Amino acid sequence: MDSGSKARLAGKVALVTGAAGGFGEAIAERFAQEGATVVLADVQAQAGEQVAARLGAANGRALFVPCDISQEASVGAMVERILQAFGRLDIVVNNAGVVHPNAPALEVPPEQFDRVFGINVKGLYWMARATLPHLVASQGCMVNLASATATRPVTGLAWYAASKAAVINITKGLALEFAPSGVRVNCICPSIGETPMMVQSMGGEVTPEVVARFKVRLPLGRFATAQDVANAALCLAEPSASYLTGVSLDVDGGRNI
Repeated sequence: MDSGSKARLAGKVALVTGAAGGFGEAIAERFAQEGATVVLADVQAQAGEQVAARLGAANGRALFVPCDISQEASVGAMVERILQAFGRLDIVVNNAGVVHPNAPALEVPPEQFDRVFGINVKGLYWMARATLPHLVASQGCMVNLASATATRPVTGLAWYAASKAAVINITKGLALEFAPSGVRVNCICPSIGETPMMVQSMGGEVTPEVVARFKVRLPLGRFATAQDVANAALCLAEPSASYLTGVSLDVDGGRNI
């Protein structure tokens, strides 16, 4: 942001799940740079506290709240903590998610399937129930993280791709239902990114040969960075996007053209 420009999220309270690293950390940092008070939620308490301390020191208020989005009670306690601390909630970024190791569809064990859908889909259910009433009150917005594989699956990630396809459909359904209340709901569909999930997505060791096989699918010739996704989240969350809802935004270097 230029020193003379106005902070795009000034006065907003933004919650970012899965914010202890990867895309979530970058989104929280970008929002803080634009003037938001940022609440970081994650199951990784030590890493989350460190990120919050760094952002609080550099950019103003930041709070870490431990949360397991697959558990209703944990989500409810987190929202109560936010309201006690700040009295409002304007932006929710549902970034937290997991992937099963790259494997043939029939070789993914039931416990991995349950974990993927329990976090990626049911976690969004708990988050929507707990936060949307407060977004109605603030005329706020929600941004969900789906995946480029949601509309164009890849071999070895069938169940993960299906969970992210559900995120797109849920996003559109919530956008339609909550539009009359003044709440916008959008989602981002990144291609494979340089995050800790990259190794599992690729099916093990990330060798130059494996990297080349994945990059050939990307017309822009590189993986998504955390900053790419953070910038897209800012575009969808800021007030100037007030006429965008139900959008599924590909941040994929042209992968899904």
